[in-house]
Amino acid sequence: MSEQSQVKYGSLVLAMILSSIASVSASIAVLRISFLKLQSTYQRFLFMLATANALNSIFLLWHPILIPRDEVHSWSIGNDSSCIASGFFFMFGSLSVCMYYSCLSLYFFFSIRTQTKSPRMPEDVIGPSEFAAHIVCWLLPITVASFAAGTQSIGFDRKTDLCLPQRPCSDIGAADCTKGMLTGEYITYESDVIMLTFQAIIVVGSLLGLACTMLIGLQAWKVGHGTINDQDAEISEPIKQRIQAVSKQSLLYSLVYFNSYIWLFVAFGKYGDADSTAYYAFQFLAFFFYPLQGTMYCIVYIRPRYQMLRVMYPEDPVTVVLRVSLSTAGDPDEIEHVRAAIFGDAYVPPPSVASSSTPSRDSDLPETIQFDPNCAISVGSAVSTPDGTDEQSPSLGKEDK
Repeated sequence: MSEQSQVKYGSLVLAMILSSIASVSASIAVLRISFLKLQSTYQRFLFMLATANALNSIFLLWHPILIPRDEVHSWSIGNDSSCIASGFFFMFGSLSVCMYYSCLSLYFFFSIRTQTKSPRMPEDVIGPSEFAAHIVCWLLPITVASFAAGTQSIGFDRKTDLCLPQRPCSDIGAADCTKGMLTGEYITYESDVIMLTFQAIIVVGSLLGLACTMLIGLQAWKVGHGTINDQDAEISEPIKQRIQAVSKQSLLYSLVYFNSYIWLFVAFGKYGDADSTAYYAFQFLAFFFYPLQGTMYCIVYIRPRYQMLRVMYPEDPVTVVLRVSLSTAGDPDEIEHVRAAIFGDAYVPPPSVASSSTPSRDSDLPETIQFDPNCAISVGSAVSTPDGTDEQSPSLGKEDK
């Protein structure tokens, strides 16, 4: 095999490994934060999505080592059995992330509707529906991936460099072969059915999430123009802000999801010559962005919290605000404790810290926290005035975490 092919594959492996490591680290950060807030439906879905992303990235990290060894994949130590195992976790991770993205989009959609419709959805309907969603999001991926592994329908695809349910007939000498509907190559019948099922679930889940995101955007547009359900209505400013915040979060989650999966589908589609520069570029994007989705989900998850802290502490360095955003600190006291640990002797405590003693009524939306306007102070903003008092940074109202 040519040296150029080895260099190309080496760059793909490096991209996958680095992205997977970053994704696992970011997913763990989301798990640490959301675990303390599991009383919220939003946080439960984010916790499970981060779990799926972490598992997916962990097994993608080992994927290049578990594939069958040949001239190009010289550092691999795998065989057919390890490839089947790797393919199982790849399918399971891909399907579970897709389904939890769909559930998160549905959650955002119904959260918007409960804010703009009366009466709200009763709790005895929300609870069982969420429980059923969690069951389906884990059971269906496990079933599909287990069937693929149990029928030995997973094989190494040398064009995409992945273990997929596209096992050629020549690998096992099967007599019952068919021309793959998606690949055009002769593969086992089970492989073709499983691959179609795998892609169909992802397509349906993706379209469902996209439809919810578009409907949320339309609802937010109506709210911004003072109309709901084609009827003029006055909406309170806090609800307007929450709906706009949910709309932005939903859009960003969708952008992360589609940026991760679209390149993977290009690789699955086998468009172009495998040795062409164009195909290599698409393959590199797939190997880099697909494992990276845990990192990008983390960025979207902490974005409102980061923005809130930037307003509260405008003179704090970006790195400090980011570290506080990634911490498990919730109320102002905990935030100040983290800042004190970061600044050490340079820390200047605020004169008072007060947090809301009652939970947000809008538990079905991303939670809010009320800060005392006097608690926002950065290290560089404590300036002594002639009368001996300290000037405080501007006050802050409600912001989403």
